[in-house]
Amino acid sequence: MIIRRTLISICSLLSVISGAVLAYQSGIALDEMWSFERYFKHNQLYIYMLAISVVVLVITILLEWLATSRWGNDYHR
Repeated sequence: MIIRRTLISICSLLSVISGAVLAYQSGIALDEMWSFERYFKHNQLYIYMLAISVVVLVITILLEWLATSRWGNDYHR
């Protein structure tokens, strides 16, 4: 149970960090609106961070569901 809570905390922290990086990258892209299409074509970091943040968010949701579900708690004991 402690391991599961630790994993949820780590995934939540990773979600916050990746969200901050995405917000920063979006701000840079909006500053360069004239080259918006070129920015996304040549900046692969944004695409990778978006994919990583979506995966981390899904894992976090699944872990939180597992920790709060009937199966994850010890109701049946």
